[in-house]
Amino acid sequence: HRVIRGQGQMCIRGIFGWCGGRGMSRAAPFSGPARSSVTGGYHRAPATNRGAKQRLDRRRQQKEKIMKKSEGLDTIIFLGLMPKIELINYLKNALVSLIPLDDTPMLSTSSPNKLFESMAAAVPVIQTTNGWIKEMLEKSHSGFTVSPTNENELFDQLIFLADNEIESKEIGKRGFEFARSNFDKNILAEVMIKAIEN
Repeated sequence: HRVIRGQGQMCIRGIFGWCGGRGMSRAAPFSGPARSSVTGGYHRAPATNRGAKQRLDRRRQQKEKIMKKSEGLDTIIFLGLMPKIELINYLKNALVSLIPLDDTPMLSTSSPNKLFESMAAAVPVIQTTNGWIKEMLEKSHSGFTVSPTNENELFDQLIFLADNEIESKEIGKRGFEFARSNFDKNILAEVMIKAIEN
């Protein structure tokens, strides 16, 4: 991806990943000459109704389209299935983690693993839903919500993060601290126990 900015241009380096099931992920890192990294992804949604199945089919078609367009390019390498533990090294070196989901009521309630992995890696998040994730990112100041249909909003946030490396790291740290104090399994277990007791 290239973001044209004035006379110059910024190449964004990153990872597109999608769920492979059974603790495995597929990753397709790509890079350009710039220093920045971006992480994006496809998520497997349960096909519980016709609409969900159609969205899943669209995502598969998008993945196949990206793979086909990248054939012969030396800036895109498909790594295939890998244990998620290995994928984390790519994530930790990313400038941002993209969570591009359709803004639908179902997906607005979703909790993608990538969100928690990104926050644990202290990586800022850019996502596209208007549910609880948007509220949490606003509360924790650990990322941004952009329109799923307005690519300029996405480019503006990517350029901001690439141009403001110190602020970008601070945003990631705030996400890490928020995750540590709100999503730790022991804290969540206590919340659950209290809810059951009451």
